[in-house]
Amino acid sequence: MPEAPASRRWLVALGALYAVAVAVYLVLAGRIALPLISPDEFTYGHLARSVADGDGLSWRGAGEPLRSALYVFTIVPAWLGDSTTDAYALAKSEGVLLICLAALPAWLAARRFVNPPTALAVAGLTIAGTWMTAAGSLLTENLAYPLATGALAATVVAVQRPGGRAGLLALALSVLAGWARLQCVALVAVLPLALLLTALAAPEPMRERLARSGRVLAVTGSLTLAGGLFVLLDPSSLGNYRGIVDARPSAGDVLAATGHQWVGLVAMAGFVPLIIVLAGSASRTSWRSPVLGPLLSVSWVTAVLLLAQSAWTITVFGTWHVQRYVLYVLPVLFLTAAVAIHEARLSRRRLLAATVLVAVLLLLAPAIRQVLEERAAWAISLRLDDLIGASTPVALALVAVLTGVILALVAGPLRSAGTVALVAGALTLVVFAVQDQAGWSWQTRLARAERTGFPKDLQWIDHAGNGDVARLIALSSPWRWQLTEFFNRDVTQVYGLPAVSPVAVRGPLCRWNPDASGRISFSGPCGPVPHQYFSDEEQVRLTLYDQRIEARTAVGSRVVSVPDAPRLRSLLFVPCGPPTPAVEFAGRGRIAIAPGRCVNALQAQLWLDTPAVLAITFRGDGVDHIVQGPKRSWTLAPNVATTIRIPVAAGASDTQLQLDWQGPTPRLARAVLLQGSRRTDLL
Repeated sequence: MPEAPASRRWLVALGALYAVAVAVYLVLAGRIALPLISPDEFTYGHLARSVADGDGLSWRGAGEPLRSALYVFTIVPAWLGDSTTDAYALAKSEGVLLICLAALPAWLAARRFVNPPTALAVAGLTIAGTWMTAAGSLLTENLAYPLATGALAATVVAVQRPGGRAGLLALALSVLAGWARLQCVALVAVLPLALLLTALAAPEPMRERLARSGRVLAVTGSLTLAGGLFVLLDPSSLGNYRGIVDARPSAGDVLAATGHQWVGLVAMAGFVPLIIVLAGSASRTSWRSPVLGPLLSVSWVTAVLLLAQSAWTITVFGTWHVQRYVLYVLPVLFLTAAVAIHEARLSRRRLLAATVLVAVLLLLAPAIRQVLEERAAWAISLRLDDLIGASTPVALALVAVLTGVILALVAGPLRSAGTVALVAGALTLVVFAVQDQAGWSWQTRLARAERTGFPKDLQWIDHAGNGDVARLIALSSPWRWQLTEFFNRDVTQVYGLPAVSPVAVRGPLCRWNPDASGRISFSGPCGPVPHQYFSDEEQVRLTLYDQRIEARTAVGSRVVSVPDAPRLRSLLFVPCGPPTPAVEFAGRGRIAIAPGRCVNALQAQLWLDTPAVLAITFRGDGVDHIVQGPKRSWTLAPNVATTIRIPVAAGASDTQLQLDWQGPTPRLARAVLLQGSRRTDLL
């Protein structure tokens, strides 16, 4: 049998790389039990479900100003079935298949400049770092990253050989990437700016080079200017991001944010590629090279645009580095580093100088503030802290020095480009391995911790009830509400007492209010009130007259149904909420299941037709404790159950008990309302 052509063998190798990456990330994504990144994952998943249900891009009927919805439409098929848990798993699987496609345009671009093994290495690095943890989440990066990689790959070709069709392809893919993630519209500006920079640095006359790219330059440049002007005149065109235009951060804040984003980019790129690109950029000959020059132009223009854009954004929406905002430059950085090695543009002196520069800048890095978003820098900080107790800036600088010096020692004049490329790739992969292990492990543990307290069946409300369910809020929306509504279609309405803030509620917040007899009136644009109600506040237990409990969870959430118009019997405000995940998003990122928030009081608001006795039972701990009521006090004996009986008159009443402790013990064991032979469990 004749041997297959070399090109076909390398295509098979590329297919194998994609298949292996998909298999690995499917396994890793399958270990992520719940959506974690708020509000992003909950927004995209909920909107995809809404589209699948025929309600468009809305949240319980209220329109969402999401301008970049291509990813949402892409995962809509996952929600066409009845099971939302299956839909979540399918949507993550779609994300894995999509994000791994970034290897294809990275390969196609690299094959124009380097040999097949190096091109395959570039493709592999493109899908190897901590940014791939997006594959375990419902994030727009899963679609925007491969589209942006394709756009920048076409941009590289268009800049190197102006006048062809690659520029139009770059424009089309940039627009699609912008439709997938709004910030990617900045990629439209990369092509005209890179063309100008390359023409400025090229040895041939600038006018001649620009003339060959006149049409693409005119179109992309005009679109860039027109788009910027349109946004300035109509900030609402940015939808959820309109605050970016109205913001007025100080120059110092923007500079600090730019530096923070730069630190994250260096760590996310694995240190080595950026050191190589910096060293290559220090030579005028590199910029005048017909191959490396255009790559340097595209790399630096993209990096500067993304750094500036993301720095401005995080001064508005956060105080920490967000590596997802700058990940799109990585494939072209990897390619540029590979070509710099291939063209032997790296001297030992320049590599050492670039290493020192990077290390010094990294010494200015701030401490880790948000592990979810600073995964690459955090992983390095964590592992070096484990080894030698180094702080974040010291850890990052040490890794930069170590990898840069090793590379410089190898990159002598007698070394072949293949040897240098092999060492550079190996160093980068070692860094990625450390980062990926820490990043995926932390994400998995966090999801497992947040899963605590939810029933085995995450779709428990849909499966327990019979149609629409209204959520009733007495104090505030608990942290679990997003996950509950994400997996349960039947939660179609949300009502809060008049004092409840709408801040922690998505979609319409309507109002409920009991009168003196407990009869509930409803108001707001939520439609007909159903006969099923859901309560999930951690320190509130709500009881209705004639209720039937359809389902309940171990942390106090429950679905009840009533035959007629609802009437409130009791609101019990308990001293302690259920155990909740305690997450240290800064520093080492410790995760634990801690006792819930506790207060030193218990309150029972009752609406009664006849007098009753409120029986409260506490199980004591190792010492005596005092419970102070409105008229008397009680002593809780150690290590036994003590029941406090409080007479309550008919009508609306409010009973408050003060506790001499604030913690999980003594434990509230039971709260019962006794009315003759009738016993009503209030817990």
